[in-house]
Amino acid sequence: MTTVCPGFKLGDRRTDSWMMSRSRKGTTELGRETLFASLVLAFVERDFETIGKALREDVVLVLPGSSPFAGVHRGAEAVGRFLLGLRQFVISDEKALSYSHEGDELIASNDFLLHGPRHTVEMTMRVRVAFDEEGKIGEVFAEPDDVGLFDHVIVSTFSTTA
Repeated sequence: MTTVCPGFKLGDRRTDSWMMSRSRKGTTELGRETLFASLVLAFVERDFETIGKALREDVVLVLPGSSPFAGVHRGAEAVGRFLLGLRQFVISDEKALSYSHEGDELIASNDFLLHGPRHTVEMTMRVRVAFDEEGKIGEVFAEPDDVGLFDHVIVSTFSTTA
């Protein structure tokens, strides 16, 4: 399988990013943290309508790796499908969030359990989120702390036979 985005690491800033040309006003750090925590809770509760309202129509989400979820997902509808599919495998601990900030971006770490047919693995997902000046999410780069293990658990689900 091909690994997606091998040269892009959490923390990298792309000069062609739409955020690079945006106003630096953005939302407050507390506002971004509050929004992100509410979206994690919405994910846990499978409230995808709430998540959809927080996304720009042209949102881009990137997940590195070789699982069926890996790649670049463009647009609110594609990101919504990604989250809906991923929710089948992830149990997030909305209380285990930590944050840092870089400009108008939030970097969140969230502990979660990844469930497959043969494995249950505890991991941390690091998520870099870029906001526009209205506080909507425009770019997301999500990276599990062990991309290879994440891919293995997900791929094993699709390779099992009944």
